[in-house]
Amino acid sequence: MLERVWLLKVLDRLDESLALADEAVRQARMAGTRKDVLRARVLHATILQYRGAHAAADQELATCADEAEGQRWASIAAFAHQHRGKNALEAGDFEQAKESFKRSLFLRRETGAEDRDLETVLLAIETVERRRVESPVAI
Repeated sequence: MLERVWLLKVLDRLDESLALADEAVRQARMAGTRKDVLRARVLHATILQYRGAHAAADQELATCADEAEGQRWASIAAFAHQHRGKNALEAGDFEQAKESFKRSLFLRRETGAEDRDLETVLLAIETVERRRVESPVAI
């Protein structure tokens, strides 16, 4: 079901994707593990982000990241932080974006992630710095 949600999201069929994501979260809560619920909630939050609901996406991603870290599920926490950083960057919140990407990098290193995964996060941090400098409201 999550694959279908993702596919609808990338096809820009966001209303359908959101409805299916809601259902995926409900089903995960009823029949899945806590990890399944977190994965479904992160995907749900990314759909909110795509729809421009950055505050709602940030709140959901922060909650997911905190819960995953509390359970010591570093890979899920890193995934949630990565998406929180993307959401914050898109919303123009460069401080939050940088903080989230750095946390994702730390967690990925902790789990022994491959170099290409670490490079992706490092590029995201570099992008935040570049956009902060280019932003007309940069301090």
